[in-house]
Amino acid sequence: MPTLLTALSWFRQSFSARANEDEAIVALAVAFETLLTDHYGLGVAERLRRRIGICMKGVPRLAGYAIYYARSSIVHIGERDHAVDIHRAQVAFTRCFCAIADRLAVWTPTANNPMGDLLGDVTGR
Repeated sequence: MPTLLTALSWFRQSFSARANEDEAIVALAVAFETLLTDHYGLGVAERLRRRIGICMKGVPRLAGYAIYYARSSIVHIGERDHAVDIHRAQVAFTRCFCAIADRLAVWTPTANNPMGDLLGDVTGR
């Protein structure tokens, strides 16, 4: 499982004074992926959508999910075709991180799907 520290490192990069907004979006999207996925595989966007939803249950919708699509546009076609509020997405990441941290004290790690198990996301791996 990718470490929480790695996710925080990417998150920090989304605030960098040197980063332009596109670089900040890419860094924040990688932070979400590092935090919420167990491994690379098909269905990353859907997995992120589900897991952000689990982490933010009961919280008004923030821009965490949209960041992945903005990142994809930047990385794959060289421009952003989605409007994203980076600050709201950073708040969403913080809420997800805190939701995960709250669950760690009562969690027993598993080898195959630790983040899915931690979040109770048994829908898809």
